[in-house]
Amino acid sequence: MTSPYETARQGVLTSIIRTVVPLVVGAVVAVLARANMTLDESTVNAITELIGVVVATLYYAAVRLAETKLSPAWGWLLLRAKAPEYVDATAVESIQ
Repeated sequence: MTSPYETARQGVLTSIIRTVVPLVVGAVVAVLARANMTLDESTVNAITELIGVVVATLYYAAVRLAETKLSPAWGWLLLRAKAPEYVDATAVESIQ
């Protein structure tokens, strides 16, 4: 049986991984989009950041929707095919 502390640790690690992956995808798409822009530098920077945020948000939302509606296997697009599992903080505090 997994201890509450280990469950909490794994839940935090999973949530971090599943948050970072869409950010990386958004950043990659933004950099690729930036290569084709011929505007002034400050405009390109602003548009690049906006593209990154929009793509990351849409990527995460699409994967979570697919994971919920189609199959949990879609979670692998976030590098973890399992949503984070959280425990009550008092359970973790009691074992410290």
